[in-house]
Amino acid sequence: CGSGWKDPVCGHQISLQRAKDIQAVIGPHRKAGGDVVLGTFTVAHDQFTVSHNQRDRLAPMLKTISKAFHLTTSGRAWKKVQDVVGARIVVVGWVRSAEITVGEYGWHPHFHALFFIDRILTEDEIEALEQFFYERWSDAIEAAGYRRPSREHGVVVSHGESAGSYVALLSKQNLALETVSSGTKQGRKNNRSTLQLQYDWMVHRRDLDKELIKEYQLATHRMNQLTWSRGKNDLRKKYQI
Repeated sequence: CGSGWKDPVCGHQISLQRAKDIQAVIGPHRKAGGDVVLGTFTVAHDQFTVSHNQRDRLAPMLKTISKAFHLTTSGRAWKKVQDVVGARIVVVGWVRSAEITVGEYGWHPHFHALFFIDRILTEDEIEALEQFFYERWSDAIEAAGYRRPSREHGVVVSHGESAGSYVALLSKQNLALETVSSGTKQGRKNNRSTLQLQYDWMVHRRDLDKELIKEYQLATHRMNQLTWSRGKNDLRKKYQI
């Protein structure tokens, strides 16, 4: 079917190719002296300030975080960050992965993004970059009517241990067989991946799980799980992948 969102078999094959593509960019970028940092962007998911009818709906949440990420990483963002950090930082491109879980407080969509920097950043610069991202991200989320994300969890930026750890995180949504095997126990109150949700429906046949699956499939229709920066920041074109 070619769907990375709905089909574990297709999702597994897609994730393998995705991992190769990301590795093909990380390797030469680092070899040329560049840096790669990981950012996780999330929303508060215990309560929302939007209307009660919308608070659990996945589609408007996905639309909100997509717009928020665009506002965070567009316009004069990279020029302004130099004023915050006090040094020249050039983001030459990014790749972003969407991850969706569901739990006691409803849907919890969030983004993991790799930012490719033209030089190695210090830990102080990474902290300043995180603060810069957080302010732009949380402003956009709050403007959409959701509660402002916490400083602790709203945006987290860090160096990963290795290129492999980056790839594993950005493609873990579809490392399907491993994910399903970890979700084969009885239904839990904690956050579940969408594959765990599907498994729970097959085993327990709960109507709520069925409705959540339908909502998830409709909300993610035509949405990319993995998104690359474009234009002059097109990493795939630069590294010919």
